[in-house]
Amino acid sequence: NMQSVLLLAIFVLAMFYTLYFASEIILPIAFAFVLNLLLQPSMRIFARLQVPKTIAALLIIFVFFGGIVTLGFTLSGPAAAWVAKAPDSLPRLERRLSMFKKPIEDMQKASGEAEKIAAGNATDVHSVTVTGPGLSGLLFSGTRALGAGGLATVVLLFFLLRSGDLFLRRLVEILPTLTNKKQAVDIS
Repeated sequence: NMQSVLLLAIFVLAMFYTLYFASEIILPIAFAFVLNLLLQPSMRIFARLQVPKTIAALLIIFVFFGGIVTLGFTLSGPAAAWVAKAPDSLPRLERRLSMFKKPIEDMQKASGEAEKIAAGNATDVHSVTVTGPGLSGLLFSGTRALGAGGLATVVLLFFLLRSGDLFLRRLVEILPTLTNKKQAVDIS
């Protein structure tokens, strides 16, 4: 039925449109749930050691994000060295990619001829230039949203780790069949 297909297509487009604008809310929640599933085994280890849940959750979060920061600092040195060597590497890369130069030039020439044909005898041509933000504007435009999303992820992760398997238990209770319940436990 064509009407059902079109209605489904409209629904999918509306869903993607909503997800795009709700991404500042949905992404931190999704990251927190994924990190909760990743860090839950370490919470179980701390529970066996009789460590209070609040202290265990804080400790796990500090160790996890401390490890990420340490990894970033460790990789920043080689990355800076690679960026410093990049100007020397560009001529070598250009020589290796020279075999693609002729086909690209042919494509550009054909594109230029197609534009001339499409333009016809237009004598009154106006040039429009669109300027966007600079490099620093692009780099720092999402800093506030990234920081807020990161903080929301950490806070939600803390509460998810603190609650333990409560979320998984409630999810299993909601699922209708035993097969679905087993699958949810296996996934987690």
